[in-house]
Parts: sequence; structure tokens; C-alpha cells
Amino acid sequence: MKCRTPLFVAILSALVLLVGLAPVAAQDSITVWGFADHSEALLILGEQFEEEFGVAVEYQELPFDQIPTDVLNFAPVGEGPDVFLTFTVTQLVDNGVIEPIDLSGMEDQFHPSSLQLFNYQGQNWAVPFAYENVAFVRNVDLVPEAPATWDEVREISAQIMESGAARYGYVPLFGDPYHQYAMWTAFGTYPFGQNEDGSYNLDDIGLNSEGGLAAAQWLSDYYADGLADVDMGDEVILGLFEEGEIGMFITGPWWSQRLIDSGINYSIDPLPGVGAVEHGNAMMSGYGLAINAFSEKKLLAEAFVLDFMMRPDTMRTLLTAEGGSALTRFPAFLSVEIEGDPNLPGFIAAGETAIVPPNIPEFGTLYGAWANATILIAQGEDPTETMNNAVEQIRTEIESS
Repeated sequence: MKCRTPLFVAILSALVLLVGLAPVAAQDSITVWGFADHSEALLILGEQFEEEFGVAVEYQELPFDQIPTDVLNFAPVGEGPDVFLTFTVTQLVDNGVIEPIDLSGMEDQFHPSSLQLFNYQGQNWAVPFAYENVAFVRNVDLVPEAPATWDEVREISAQIMESGAARYGYVPLFGDPYHQYAMWTAFGTYPFGQNEDGSYNLDDIGLNSEGGLAAAQWLSDYYADGLADVDMGDEVILGLFEEGEIGMFITGPWWSQRLIDSGINYSIDPLPGVGAVEHGNAMMSGYGLAINAFSEKKLLAEAFVLDFMMRPDTMRTLLTAEGGSALTRFPAFLSVEIEGDPNLPGFIAAGETAIVPPNIPEFGTLYGAWANATILIAQGEDPTETMNNAVEQIRTEIESS
């Protein structure tokens, strides 16, 4: 592990100075923002940090998708957290509200792909603590063998519906490229091409590439043949699966307990492929610990993130809290093993080919156009024309930004 002695010395010096102040200065505490899934753990860890470092942790819970926005709004005026949990960094970096975190020399402690989650502009901006991806879930009584290809998925779905064994075979989550990503990538779709140096080529948009158009045609035919209905959301699909009315669907570990409680004889499998592509690539997402660039307590914030949280015991607590049962995410820290959820090995195995999407602002533009395109295709619009229009829209928005 990279030596942290200079930081410890600085922290110790800061704390010695604090002891001599009366009343105690404001630097006797740090503020941490997190979200509900990890609140229990962060409250426990806050008490532990205070015991070990003599610095209190003031914890505030927010909706996970609200944290980046609130950091953007409050950090520059000195009202933000010192440390916060985040799932994104691009906009935070572009607005200068997040501090870079150097993990050089520590890379071997992390799941390799997790280190890409918060890498932007050649720097790392958060310490990944968890990642997640989807997998292929099937009702074993309806689908005894896992389909190897998306064409097999289609054939099995048609057989299930024709036989009346269930209402649906496979149901894609409507209008959602995240859940559909493995199908698109199996056919050869890609968001942006890459240059020799690894940077993204914004002129090379892969949604209407040969693979992109093939995937769009597959999706179009699937809906046109009545194998799935439009407007079927995550909760609806899961509910039908629990009733034995769906043979196959794609979901993530956030529904793990519902699967366990369903009473369905299910299996969690790798994602089907196409031709020589054995498995489609799921999209990897994740969460990290970040530091406010405007914090007046950066040394203490760094001590919390790098010296305290980057330990197997604290990382394990962050993912399990007191109950000992795994939360719905996988540990980014290689030395942390999670037990208690029998579904996690299947989801993790399905994520062996998962990829981190382009960590650039332009991907948000592309993703929105992609989502709209999948909706139009499901509603019967021509797939080739739809994808070509989506790419033109993306080009226009990127050029005008």
C-alpha cells in the first residue's frame, strides 16, 4: 500500500493544535453526505472514526441522485460536505467542486474495472467502494437451459407464448439502454470509437454502425412480432416474473431479495451473445467516496477517505453494516468478501465482461438520444431511420455545446 505517513503526521499535528484551542475550533468534525443504503454503516463508521482519530463525523442522508447536484450548488459557497458518496464525477470535475484523489501504487487493491469508474481527464476523482451490473435471470421451469444467443432468446420466447406456458418469454425493460446494453453490445454496438491513445473519438458514434443497426433491427422485430409490450417498467416485469408469467428478464442485484422471496425456481446467468461474441457486455456502474474541493478540512477529509475507509474492515462495514447481510452491490476492494446473498456470485460472474461507459459529458447526450431511439423502435418506427436520426441529433448537440 502506498505510504500515508506524511498525511498521518499532518493530521496528528492538526489535532494537537485543536486540543489547545478553547472553545474547540470547527475542525473537530467533518461532514459526510451519503444515501439511505449506506446510512446505517456510515453512522457506525462515524463513531469509529471519532474514537480512532478524535474527529467527529456529522452525517447527512440525501437521495443518491441528489448528492451531485447539491454538491454543485452548495460546495462553492462553503455549505457542502467535506466527504460525499457519488456515482458520477464528470460534471463535478467540470465545475471544479471535487478534489482529485491519487491512487497510484494502490491499484492492486481494487477490482480493475472499478478504477475506471471515476477516471476522468486522466485523473482519479473518487475511491470506488462498490460496483454493480445486470445479469440474465430465467425461470428454470420455463427455460431449463440458458440461451446462448439473442436469437435463441427470441426462439424460446416465441415457444413459451405459443404454448401458453406463460404470458411472455423474455421482456426487455422499455426505453432503457442500461438494461438493454448487453443485447446492443453483443451485436457490436458501441457508444464512441476510441483513438490510439485511448481517448474517445466523438466523430465516431457507433449507434448506427453495422452492429448498432443489427441490434436495432432485432429489437424492432421483437416488438413487432408481439413478443413484448411497450411501457413495461422494472417493477411490472419483476412482478410478472414473481407470478411465473415471464420466462426471462435482465435485472441487477437490487432485486436480489425479491428473487429470493419469489418462490420461483430461478437461475442467474451470463448475458447471451451473438455469433462469435460469447457474451454481451453489461454496463458497469458504481459508487465512490469523494472529497469536496472547497472543503476547509481537506486533511481530515483525506484521512477519513484514504487512511480510514481504505481498510478491509471499514470497507466491509460500509457494504454490510451491522446485519452482516450483503447490500445489493459488489465490493470494489479485492480483500473484502461479502457473504449472505446467494445471488451475488451469479451477478458478479455476469459482470466479468461488464464495461464502464465513456466517462465524458458527451455520453450523457448520447445516452438520452439512445433511450429515445429505443422507445421509438419499440413503438414501431423504422429502426435504421431512427438510429440515423439519433446519431444526427447527438452530433448536433455535441457541436453546439
